[in-house]
Amino acid sequence: MKECCYVYRPAKMVMPSTFFAWIELLKASQLLQVRIAEAFSWSLVAEFITYNPLEWEHLNCIMRGFPLDSKIVRHLVHNVQYLRHKGGLTLSALNYINTNPYFNQLLDEVTAQYYLNRMNRTTSADPHRHRNHQYGAFYGDGHFNHTGLFNGNNGVM
Repeated sequence: MKECCYVYRPAKMVMPSTFFAWIELLKASQLLQVRIAEAFSWSLVAEFITYNPLEWEHLNCIMRGFPLDSKIVRHLVHNVQYLRHKGGLTLSALNYINTNPYFNQLLDEVTAQYYLNRMNRTTSADPHRHRNHQYGAFYGDGHFNHTGLFNGNNGVM
């Protein structure tokens, strides 16, 4: 038995048994538009999704209880995509993903968007980077390099 807890407020720890209660509170707070309850329950659900192993019941509860474009579904899909890539999913979660075409399609869209963003980052880099020197392009004809410093004629016109 654990004698000491190193959490600031142990009563605020998210326990696996309270996950479904937090989901119901989140749904009710969104329906009634109670922002404080929504923010509080959202933080607990997001923490649970991020740091606990997810079973198929958790995935199913979120997917059936919220719209596909909601914040919680996007958070869940991004975390599951990361865990699937890393190999950290439970067997029941993998089975749920493989048997649910909608969830599988969401994961594929997130993966495609991730690789598209990654490709855009590499192709939209500074075209003058590493052109003549590792610290910036030196033209020597009165142009500015990418740092904004004047390089022509040693600063003398």
